[in-house]
Amino acid sequence: MALVDQVAASNIRAVLYLDSDVLITVNYSMSTVISYMQHDLQWNISSMPIAFNQDGPGYACKQAIGLRYKKCFNSGTVLWFRHPISSMVLRKWWDAASVPFNRIKEVTRFPMDWKVKWPWEQALLYPLYDSFNDSIMVLSFPQLPYLPWTSKKNPKSQYPTDAIEPYCFSHWPGANCFITHFCASRKQKEKMRLVHGDMLVQMNATRSVEEIPLRVLEEEAKHRQAPPLCPPAPN
Repeated sequence: MALVDQVAASNIRAVLYLDSDVLITVNYSMSTVISYMQHDLQWNISSMPIAFNQDGPGYACKQAIGLRYKKCFNSGTVLWFRHPISSMVLRKWWDAASVPFNRIKEVTRFPMDWKVKWPWEQALLYPLYDSFNDSIMVLSFPQLPYLPWTSKKNPKSQYPTDAIEPYCFSHWPGANCFITHFCASRKQKEKMRLVHGDMLVQMNATRSVEEIPLRVLEEEAKHRQAPPLCPPAPN
């Protein structure tokens, strides 16, 4: 849990985790994006210092709904603010990775494939949300079970094709989210390489953690007449 220890020993107030096939593709800073969502969703970060990202209506989501879960999540983008609750949930998420094979269905309801083939860490978000839903914001449509993504423009498409309105935090190419996750297929990852390859080459290293300047966030929140974004850092 080097990340939790690093945050605890620093002045970092917020951490954005991204999978290696995720890119920030909007022409705004994450500070501005988070401030906007906080104001639009009336998101009290003091009481909900963690944000899980919704999944779209694909196979994984349908399976989750079929297993009686009320929300669909995608673990490729997770946001948390420095807070004792955030640290506790993150540690539980980490510890749950070692759940033995004979307890997979007991802990998550998901079949074995989620442990050996598919993103096991994503399956673990579901029991975490069930246990800590009062402390976790769901982005970007908390009142809905999954992202309202449709294919009205191209009904025969394998994946939804319409831009999600009015906005979304993170999802596949074509959804027009603030963050784009090229996770659905090898073709998507190849598109990521072809379209954004030059930018990736110029980066010194792939970064999965972004420190969000607290003062910038709070200043933007003031302009939007929103409450402060973060509680004081714990001692």
